Order: sequence, then C-alpha cells, then structure tokens
Amino acid sequence: MNKFAVWRMTEYSQVALMDTDMVFDFDSESPGAIFEECSAQICAVRDGDSRFMNAGVMVVTPSNQRLNHIIQVLSDEQHHFAMPEQSFLTEYCKNPKFRMKLQFLDKKWNSCVGGGMLHNVGWESPGYNVLHSCSWSGKPPTMSMCFPTNCDANQEWHTVLVWQMFHMEVDPCIRQPTKDTCMKPGINQCHWCGNYCGDSRINCNAKLFNQTYLKDADEPDLQEAERLGALTRSMWDMPDNRSEQAWHSLPQGSWAWPQVAMYQILVDRFASPDEQHCDKLNDYCGGTIQGLMDRVGYLEELGVDGVVLSPVVDQMPHGYHGYWTKDLNTVNPAYGTEDEVKAMVVLLHERKMKVIVDVNMNHAGGMKMNASDPESISVVEPFNKPEYYHSDNCSLIHDADYDRGTYYLEHCKLYGLPDYNHENPVVWQGLMQWVRDHVDKYGFDGIRVDAARHINRNFLNHIPETGPPIPAYFEVVSDDLSYVSAYATGDYGAVYNYPLYFMLKDIFVPGLQQKPMSALGEWMTTAAPKAQGRLLLNFLDNNDLPRFLYRIGEGGEVPEATMMALYHNALLCVMGVEGLPALLYGSEQNARGRLNYSDPLKVDNWRQPLWHHGYNTSTPTFQLIKKVLWLRQRTEGLHEFKMSPTFMDHQVLVFVRGPALFVVTNAGQPSKIPSQRVLWDNATAGHGPYGYPSLVCNLLAVNPYSDCGVLAPGNISRLHLFSDPKLYVPKEYIAEYQLHERWKEQQGEFRKKEEVAEPRVVPYTSWQEMPNPPTIEIQAQKRVSRSWRPGDVTLNGNPSWVWHRFPSLPPHLDKWGPPLGMPVPHVISARVQDACFYLGAGEQDGAIFARRGNSTFVLCPDSPEFCPRVVGDQVDLKMLKAVADKSSVTEALPVVHLTFDIWYGVYHMLINALPSIAPHLEGLRGGTMKVFMHAGHHIIAPVLSMLGVDAAVISTPADPPLKEAFHFCAPEIIFDMATRPYYPRFEFAVPYLADFRKYLPTVVGIPQPLKGAGHIVVLSRGHGSRALANEDEMVKALRTLGRVVEVVSPEPENFLHTLAALSRAEVLVGAHGANMANMLFAPEGVKVVEIVPQVPFKLQDYHFWDLSAALNFTYMPVGDKVTSAQYDHVLATDPMTEDKAVSSMTADVEKVKAVVEALL
Repeated sequence: MNKFAVWRMTEYSQVALMDTDMVFDFDSESPGAIFEECSAQICAVRDGDSRFMNAGVMVVTPSNQRLNHIIQVLSDEQHHFAMPEQSFLTEYCKNPKFRMKLQFLDKKWNSCVGGGMLHNVGWESPGYNVLHSCSWSGKPPTMSMCFPTNCDANQEWHTVLVWQMFHMEVDPCIRQPTKDTCMKPGINQCHWCGNYCGDSRINCNAKLFNQTYLKDADEPDLQEAERLGALTRSMWDMPDNRSEQAWHSLPQGSWAWPQVAMYQILVDRFASPDEQHCDKLNDYCGGTIQGLMDRVGYLEELGVDGVVLSPVVDQMPHGYHGYWTKDLNTVNPAYGTEDEVKAMVVLLHERKMKVIVDVNMNHAGGMKMNASDPESISVVEPFNKPEYYHSDNCSLIHDADYDRGTYYLEHCKLYGLPDYNHENPVVWQGLMQWVRDHVDKYGFDGIRVDAARHINRNFLNHIPETGPPIPAYFEVVSDDLSYVSAYATGDYGAVYNYPLYFMLKDIFVPGLQQKPMSALGEWMTTAAPKAQGRLLLNFLDNNDLPRFLYRIGEGGEVPEATMMALYHNALLCVMGVEGLPALLYGSEQNARGRLNYSDPLKVDNWRQPLWHHGYNTSTPTFQLIKKVLWLRQRTEGLHEFKMSPTFMDHQVLVFVRGPALFVVTNAGQPSKIPSQRVLWDNATAGHGPYGYPSLVCNLLAVNPYSDCGVLAPGNISRLHLFSDPKLYVPKEYIAEYQLHERWKEQQGEFRKKEEVAEPRVVPYTSWQEMPNPPTIEIQAQKRVSRSWRPGDVTLNGNPSWVWHRFPSLPPHLDKWGPPLGMPVPHVISARVQDACFYLGAGEQDGAIFARRGNSTFVLCPDSPEFCPRVVGDQVDLKMLKAVADKSSVTEALPVVHLTFDIWYGVYHMLINALPSIAPHLEGLRGGTMKVFMHAGHHIIAPVLSMLGVDAAVISTPADPPLKEAFHFCAPEIIFDMATRPYYPRFEFAVPYLADFRKYLPTVVGIPQPLKGAGHIVVLSRGHGSRALANEDEMVKALRTLGRVVEVVSPEPENFLHTLAALSRAEVLVGAHGANMANMLFAPEGVKVVEIVPQVPFKLQDYHFWDLSAALNFTYMPVGDKVTSAQYDHVLATDPMTEDKAVSSMTADVEKVKAVVEALL
C-alpha cells in the first residue's frame, strides 16, 4: 500500500511499516523491541544519503489529522521528491511549525544502510535485526530468485540468500516475477505498481516513481541551464573573486606543498638511460637521476606538480630502494652525482614541480648488520659506533611486534636494521644538522620522514632545530586518524592518510568482508574531521605496500574488467577527497607486481621498473588521472572546497567539492547496480557554483558531451551509472580542458620545429645538448630570516616566485624570504667558451650565442614554455645569424657579463648585478679578465671606479635601445642566472652580498663608520613617485630625538656624498623605492625603517624586508595608507608599471618617530 496510508490505522497506538523486501533475522532481537526504542511520532534509520531517513522500516503514530496535514503540505510543495516517503517526510519533520519529531533509530533495524544485505557473511547472522535487500533489482517483482541448488558457490554464500529463504516463508508474492503472474487467481492479493506495492484505493504516481526522466514545466531545458550556469560561474570563478585565499581556511600549511598531486619515485625503478629488462628485483635495475630528467616530459603530461624522491644518499649493497643507509653525506653513485641532483631540482622547479626527498632517520645499515659490533657498524657514516644505536634485543617483523607499545616501536630494530639512538645527543644533533644541510644544499621543498612511528616523538617534533621550517610528511601506519594526524606537528606538517587507505581497501577489494560504499561517506563525515585541518596525503600505492590493483585481483578469480573498474573508482576517490593525492610511479600504467608468499617481507616484487610497463600516455588509467589532475590544477588543488556526501548506498557514493561532482561505485563490471541513481531534492544545489541551474558533463567520459545533465534547485537530478567512475563538472570546463589539450599539442609541434631551426634557441635545461656546452655550477640559496612584520602592515611578495596561488600569510608565518612554499632560487654560474654577445639596433636585452660547427646556438635562460618565444620577441634572430656567420674573437680575455638575464634599474643593478662581481674582482683587478654590462653602466660606474676595475669595463655606447647593432666575442663569457619560476633572475645572492661588502672597507674613498652615536639618515626620493609629501615635517620631528639627521638623495653623480652619509648611519629611513638599495653600503648593524605604501592592489614591496634580512640589518616597516587619489588606477593594473602607480605618500610622522626612537 502507499506508505502514507499507514497514518489511517488509528486503531493502533504505534505501527511498524516494513517494505516487502525486508524480513526479520532469526537471530535478531524481538521485533517488538523496535517499539520500545521509538519514542517519537516517527522513527526510522538514517539513509545512505545521511540527510534523510530510510523508509524501509518506519514506526509511526497513526493520526487522520496528521495524514491530512501531510497530504496538504505535499500538495503545496513546489519541489519534486524522488521518494517522498523518505525525503519529503524528513524535510517535513525539520519544520518546527509542523511539530512532528523524527527519531533516527540504530542501523541494526535496517541492514540496507549498513550494506548488510550485500555484505558476504555466509549463513551467519549479519548483525542486523531487519534484513533489507537494498537493491532496486532485488525487489518484487523484478528480482531473480536464487536457490542453493541452482546458484554458483559465490551466490550461495551471499547474504541475500538469507533474506530470500526467510522471505519466501512469509510472502507468497515474492515468488511471482511479474505483475501478470502476480494477478493469477488465488494470489490476487499481490498488486504491483513499478517496484512498489499498492492497492485499488491509492494509485501509484508516475511522476514520483517512474524511473524515466520527466521534465517539469518550471524546469529549465538544457540550453537555458547551460546559459544560466555559465553566467553564474563566470562571476563565481572570476579572478578577482578567487585571487586571495585565507590561510586559515586551507589545510594546515598546504601552500607549502604541491597543490595538484605528488608522484612518488624510487630512483632505481623510474627511468634508466638504457632501460634494460631487470630480472633481479632485489638489486639495482639501473634507474638514475639522469633517467628521471630525461622523462620529465612524461610527468608534465600526467599533470603532477610534485615529485617525492626515494633517499638519494649512498647505500649498503643491494640497497637500491634507498633505505639501507651507508653514508648520509654522499650521493648514491648508482643514481648519479651531487651536480645531477642539483640539476634535477632545477629542472623540476622549472617545470613547475616541487621536490620532496625521502629521509631515513630511523635506521641505517643493511640486513644482518650487527650494530653492537664496532667493526660491523664502522662502515656506516657518520654514525659509525655502537653507542649511536639502540641496544635493545628486539625486532619489529611480525604484526604482533607492532602492538607491544610505544617503547618497543621506537627502540626495536625495524626488520632487524640498526636503530638510531635518538636519545644520544650526538645522534640527535647530527641528524638535525644533516637534514638541515641536506635540504639547503639541493634546495629541496620538503621531506618525507620514513618510518616516523618508530622515531622518538620528541625528536620528530623538533625537526629542524635550526633555520626555517622544513615541510615534512610522516609515514605512520595506523587506521586511527586521530593518532596518525597527531604526528603532523608544526605549521607545515602532513601525514600519509593510512586510515583512508585501509577504508578504500575494505571497500574496493572483493571478499567476504567487503564494505559498502556508504562506509566511505560515513568516513568523510565522521572520521575525516579528526584530522583537525591537517594536510593528509591520500594514496592507493606506496613503496611499502602491495600494489592496490594486485590486491583487487589477488587470488586470480576477479575478471580483468572488474579489476579495472574497481581500480579506477578507487583512484577517483583518492584524487577527489580532501587532501593531496600521492601517486606511486607506475600506478598510471596499471602496475600490479606480485606477492612472494614464501617471503612476505620481500617487497621487491612490488617494485618493478616502470620501463617494464612503458610510458604510454594514452591508456584509460593514465587519461583518467590526467583529467582529474587537470581539474585539481584548475581549482588550485580543490583545497578551499570541503567534501560533502550527497548520496550514498551500498554500491554508490556521490560527493561534491566545489564545482566537481564525484560519482564512485564498487559494483564492478559488468555492473550489478541499476543504471540510475537520484540525487533527492537536488543534493548538489547550493554547493559551489550550483546555486542556479547548471549543465554538467562527465569529464572522464571519452566523449564528455554524451553524458550531461541538469542540476537545478528544486528539481530531481538523475545520474545514469554503470561501473566506471564519473566526474561531473560545468560544461564550460570541458571546453576549457579540450582547449588546453589542443594548446599543448600545438606547443609540442612548435618546439619540434624550433629544435631544427637556425639559429637554434636553446632553453636552459637543454644547454647540455649543444656541442661543447657551457659548464654549470649550481648553488641553492638559503631562505633569509625576516624581521617581525607588524600585523597592521602588508608586504606583498612576487607572484612569479611560485606557480600556484599563494595566500597572504599572517606575521607568525611570514618570517622567511622567500616564504615557505615558494621554492628557493638556485644561482647558476655558467661559463661558455668561444661565445659572443649580440644587441641589435632598437633592442633591449640582447643575447649570448655560440657558434658550433655550422650551427648557431642562442642561450635562453628560460624554460621550454617560453623559449624560444622570449628570445624571438626580443632579438632579431636573422640579424644575429648574419653576425654569427662573420663573427670572430674581438676580446682576448674572458668576459664577465654582469647584466645577463636582469632588469637594469637602480635596484637590480645595485643588488643583483654589482655584488656578482665579487667572485671575479681579483681577476679584474689583475688584468686577467674583463667585465661587461649591456645597460645601466652609469648607475654603478662610480662603484666600479672605486673598486679599481675601470680599465676592465666593456660597455655599449649607450643604454639600449641602440641606433646601431653592437656585438663582441670572447674566448669565454661568464655569467650568472637564476632558476625559474623566478624572473628575470634572483633578487640577490647572499654569498655575493657578503663577499662584496668585505671589499668595501679596503676601498679608498669610503669613510669608516662612526664609533660613537650614529646619525639618522633619510634617503629622500625628492619629487619622484612615492615621494613623501611631508618629508620636511618628518625630518624636523626626527631631529627632536637628539641625533644628527642627514637627508641625502642617492644619485650616481652624488655617490660619494651618499657613501659618506651612509657610513655615519645608525638608522636609515626612507620611502619604498630603489633608493633604499643603497643600504648595501651601510655599516654593519644598521637599522632600517621603510615607509611602505598600503594600497588596494598587489604592489610588490617585500624587497627591502628581504634585503635587510640578507644583510643582517634590523628592519621595521611603517605602513602609509594611500588614498584613491594618490595613485594611478591604470598603472596599478599592470605588474610592470604598478611600482610607478603611487604618485606620493604622506608619512605618519609620529609613528615614524616612535619607531626610530625605539630602535636607537
């Protein structure tokens, strides 16, 4: 009967109504217990869609008055409900005016919501009082009967059989497969209507119960939905609305990590120059750092923006994996050299990938090594004595070993390997200093801490003890998320999400204990919040586990199609839930390995080289990952969007994050689920951009436009499901993705043409491909410690420092330059033999080129993304080629090119170009080399004169653009540049600054600092942009502090006067601008007060904050709020002119005076 009719049974005080596909389990509690537990007017179990109840079992208090009111409200309801007895009644009870309380019962009263009927538990009790078939196809009259005598073994042990056996005893209708047979004489009490039972009094409503799509009169058509949705999202997705992220609304420290996905690599197994087949998987297979660099295009195509490297330090024999440490301070020669590691980091940064390195700080040595034997342990460096290792006679090998408590976890030998004694101060301090040096030496962006659960927690909490924080993620094996996430200490800590891995394994790996999809939805709402905002790294595969695809098919009885369907759905879960996906090499190529049951600890068989599988970028798995990662890149990693389950049952889960609707199933293939699910009452409405009708399409489909649908508030949304995962996004995203793919294809074709062009423009990372290539020396720069920034002052960094959106950080996190999360720059010092410089008429920058045989190679400092366009736009390559064909050596000595890859304004000439002369100053003074600047010579000419290198200077006739072309050739050209994404080059090199300043006291003409009380020196901007309108008033106020106040206007012609004033300075005061760069010549320990314009646009004004830190000066900014009338709104819109937008400022005189007084 219609379920609403139960309210007519007023002869009863309570009525329990059950669907026809339900039966009480014979081992259950008494059926009457349900009345004892129900204390409300209506009681039911919460449904798979947790917002609603499941109407399979309802206990109601009958009332004709209540029924009349329900019918009246339902008739007035404007929304459409796929199942009104569930969704409408739930919403009805939520309305306090209707005064009908809904009580959610324990799920033992309805096995469907727990997946009980599809949970194979054999003939034993499934633990539910009421067994529910939970399947549209398993309800009368459409279900197919299965008996122990005519079912295969797997079906016989399915819990549905339990339900069938008992239901047939009490319900004769279940034996009738169709409505027609159900109407035969003698059993005409069975009246079927669709999948529901009715009677002659109440007709079934086709609009509510028919599975076909019925468009209502007020529901928008596809074209209208597409138009309205696109209009809405054009506002929601506008750059102005998405340009700022609140740091506190993102996962903890997530901006310091990759945003899209990390790709974990075992160096020995990812790529090899020769790619020979490897039979001995317990030893080296030939993977190298160079092999990895050769395959960087493969990683780009996949779309990851981070790489996790296995440990790169030297190993004991057979330690191909990196976890049998021999020498912490040496690069594993099987992988490559230190220079290759540095070059790899530079290359990956250039390709917009952060580099995380695995560090093993739990153990050292190899198998069967005795840490108590001085001779045995002496080969390990630097900890080569027995006292550096725990002496406890215990090992962690079998599962039971890990349950003995914290002491044993941290002191026992992991698989018998020598276990570091972190309580020993030598070990503690040595490891702390090593990880600091290891990260700083190569410029790594973070670390993976192996076996973190086995390391002293106090030690982990202090990593690192010195210098800036090191983003670290910890490997902690446990299914308890509270326990696991507690290891993510500090501002940038993260953890492997092992609890999610165990959940996905239980859901997607077939077996007797397979869990329903709803278990993942419940995990999202109940378990995931236990992470308390910490960043979780989600994975299916890692270097210590059997491949997930192997797990799915373990035993060999799962069809290949089912394996792949389950695997793809699990992959979508990992990439869709909150956190950061961590993919293991080969997951995209369906790597599965094999398990050696004779030796369960021998994991080598799970680590086959990737070249065994190939680097195919067109497989379904690769394409699935690639598409999802594109969406993550498009939405900044989805980090600002919370996951919200909108529908879940035993086989299907639908959850939404921002503009993405994820649909996953564990049904396998061929699909055993009905082809349709309904998002009742439009569960997606109001999420992200879906507050208005929207047309969404499945990004994962081969033809995404063939699988589209309308999401419209107040209307039913249906999804047609089979076995493959689905990812619904706004239709315009599909077009954007396809445009992105076409652009990449065009770029690839363009690069191929340029590789054979003449002259050939060579991106930096391809310089080594040219004959007699430049020699390169790479030095990673360390972050500088910034002074504390007052909370009421904003200082903006350079957005080109990193390739993803970066939040504005609060003072307690904004303590390092560049900030954590922005890669440190690498200074690249290059020497190219038999080279020339060319600057054409009318050009600005010029180019270095080298003639090799009949070919000309133009050195481009940029990446393939911009080369050769960046050079082609600036240099007439045909004219350069003509010069190259005729050029000859015109300089007899090597030449240092100071202005390669640099802007030549005052700041960059003083801070970037000039200090880089320091390594060559002796050679220049000794007459063994020359120095060249193609621009800005007049800015630093006075300094070069004082340094005594006038005779060694080569310069162009004037600053560019020139009227006539200029060029020279030399036996060697020496120059510096910086790695991308920095552009045009590093702000400064701290070692260069330090070395340059060491020369200043030796230069004749530079006054010595005062020994007594120093002066207050005001660096005036005169009448230029950002000049102080009330400078005179400020100077007058400063003079009341009892110190001499000098006002200087630093200009090249006024250089000696500026130097003299700076030598007497104790405090420097000035408005933001290039004049502040003259602090380079100030004495040690000076204090800097910068008046910084506070503007409503992103003015880059961090420069002197970082420069002060590099020079070890005290720095204090004073904000000056600039009014709308004080800046040019047109100039402010262009990053190239924004620094000239502010015309004038008015300093807060009293605040400046107070700050200076505090510093004196």
